[in-house]
Amino acid sequence: MDYISTHHLRKILPIVILLTGCATLKTQTKHYENIVSKVERGQYTEAATHIKSQNYEEKNRVLYYLDLGIVEHYGGDYANSNLHLEKADRMMEELFTKSISMAAASLLLNDNIMEYFGEDYENIYVNIFKSLNYYHEDKFDDAMVEVRRVDEKLKLFAQKYRKLAENYNKSEDKRIDFKLGRNRFHNDALARYLSMLLYRADGKYDDSRIDQDKIKEAWQTQSQIYDFPIPEAVSEALKPTNKARLNVLSFIGWGPQKHQKVLYIHTEKNLVGIYSSSTCDKNSFLDVFSFPVDEGYHFKFALPLIKEQPSKIASIGVAVKGKEVGRLQLLEDMSKVAVESYKLKEPLIYFKSITRAVIKGIASHAAKEKITKDDSRLVSLFKRTVTDVVVDATENADLRGWRMMPGKCYVGEFEIDEGVWDITVNYYSADGMILRSHKFPAQEIKKNSLNLLETIINL
Repeated sequence: MDYISTHHLRKILPIVILLTGCATLKTQTKHYENIVSKVERGQYTEAATHIKSQNYEEKNRVLYYLDLGIVEHYGGDYANSNLHLEKADRMMEELFTKSISMAAASLLLNDNIMEYFGEDYENIYVNIFKSLNYYHEDKFDDAMVEVRRVDEKLKLFAQKYRKLAENYNKSEDKRIDFKLGRNRFHNDALARYLSMLLYRADGKYDDSRIDQDKIKEAWQTQSQIYDFPIPEAVSEALKPTNKARLNVLSFIGWGPQKHQKVLYIHTEKNLVGIYSSSTCDKNSFLDVFSFPVDEGYHFKFALPLIKEQPSKIASIGVAVKGKEVGRLQLLEDMSKVAVESYKLKEPLIYFKSITRAVIKGIASHAAKEKITKDDSRLVSLFKRTVTDVVVDATENADLRGWRMMPGKCYVGEFEIDEGVWDITVNYYSADGMILRSHKFPAQEIKKNSLNLLETIINL
């Protein structure tokens, strides 16, 4: 009768220890449930306190500051929000630079064990919210600096990832050439909109008109993102008026989340075939390319897939002294920006994951072949099974991301009489029911001034 002796347990203990450590190769998201619940109820102080109480791992410190900073912004704690968003901003730059220098050595490492340096869209929106923080603190010059940084970053993203690809190609483990995806996001309408308003408030109409033209250009050249009508708040922004202008900026819903997509590899001589099904039949075939490998291997690997999150909010109305003056219009689908900007580095993740899966899978196969023949059948089966489980457990996609980010931004501009007004922003469901209201009592609205109100409803 087969049994596992103490001697055999000592032999397989290192494998078991490795298996128990595989949790670090899986994105942990359980702690977000409580935070999301509090934010959806508008309990921002409690949400911030909960974030501070969580044990974010050192590798996730960027996410800690992003999460804390945005929740503080939601709650109107603008000074602390900027303190923490600035830390996230600086760390993202430092860690990306570090990732470039480590690229060749880290080609076979699962991204989950690496320090998270943020996605491009996160790197952009951190400056958007820093700019709004400064606006609320009446620091217009600092607000303008932040929106300008968005444009600077957009110009550098392709260059930064090109360097990352070059360093991947220098790795001794490289089996295929790493190339970037096509960069089709280079002009952010939300950043341009804030810049346009700030310039207009400062009387710099030529600069404001340049931003207005750039926003229109975003609709013309990036229709895959801006596939909806341009808001009147943009097209009518520089039209002369004798009244005061009320601008409302509203963020709704939740930003995109990453989900795991499992794919399968089947090898022929010097060829790798990618399939959506473990059966590797022709109906599930997706891709094929040259790769130095023998035939007959079967592996699986996982990729992060960004998905938009639906919102309960269908429309947003603005009322002045109880009378609706108009509805807000969509300016930026932040989730679409995320999906599009992600495409630049998507091929790097794709080929890195395949390279890692094939090399690791072949090593695992060789290890199983070396399992000692004097083991009992039960021990041999157990060790082979554990080896397979360990390999599978380490093939988890990196699903980390800024989950506290909103999903869409709506804007509106309304010409009203100068004065002190009670203003209400109402959020409607698809059937016309008011889901939430945000009241701004006794707001002083002035002519020739930027009267910008910001609301956030994460529903």
